[in-house]
Amino acid sequence: MAGPVDRRTFLKGLTGVLTLLSQDLRAASPGCRTTDSNQSDPGPPPETWATIKAITNVFEVGRPEPDYAYVEALNDGRGFTVTHYGFCTYNDEVSSIIRRVAAARPGTPLQQFMPHLPAADHDLARDPWPRFPEEWQKEAAEEPALAQACEAEAEIRIVLPALCFAQKLKIRTPVGFAIFFDTVLQHGFAGDKDSFQAIADRTVRSLPAKYSETDFLAKFLKVRRSVLLAPAQSDTKEAWAQAAGRVDALRWILRHNPELKRPVRVKNEWTDTLIR
Repeated sequence: MAGPVDRRTFLKGLTGVLTLLSQDLRAASPGCRTTDSNQSDPGPPPETWATIKAITNVFEVGRPEPDYAYVEALNDGRGFTVTHYGFCTYNDEVSSIIRRVAAARPGTPLQQFMPHLPAADHDLARDPWPRFPEEWQKEAAEEPALAQACEAEAEIRIVLPALCFAQKLKIRTPVGFAIFFDTVLQHGFAGDKDSFQAIADRTVRSLPAKYSETDFLAKFLKVRRSVLLAPAQSDTKEAWAQAAGRVDALRWILRHNPELKRPVRVKNEWTDTLIR
């Protein structure tokens, strides 16, 4: 079953790139490479990444803490959506996570679903899928291997691409990394008109020859908000229009706390959260 074009589809046909991603930031994505190893930038320190992820968690699950137990069938063609990262069963995301869990904990009950993956909406009423939410939540509650597997998957699919594009576009501030991380997570960079790459391209074209990082990020958020309100992919229109507030919150942080010094205030029309 063909799914919507988003971050979940950029992986198709890029297995070799994923291997490089886990080994070398310079190979993070097509069109985002450097040739001089001295140019590689590890990005912000772990404590800043913890803040960046907490900001996006507020948008995704309503609080700064991660939610590895989240599992829901959203009837969007993607099967089950799991965790605050929004990994799905309709492609190889969940199967990759289960393989990681099984390597750390052989015999995990989640292995029973592997022969049936990928699974889209039309599969979910069939055996064994009615058992999946309970088994996923039980694993999340009882075993740290699931959280570790999800973080490892997010490192490859979200963190490293965001870092790579930050390097390519010369983004160095903590808020810049936060904006890129959140955009890659929601939009992906598959090359479609709603992707990170398309937003970045439109941003660069709309700016003068010389501009500051703050100018770029402000324009980037403006373009991203316009995409959320009028996406090229019609199947995302309703959900993305409701998500435009996350751009408003990121704009507020860009103006008031670009270094992400805690407490970080995440404020828009539906939340006012302090990350302490």
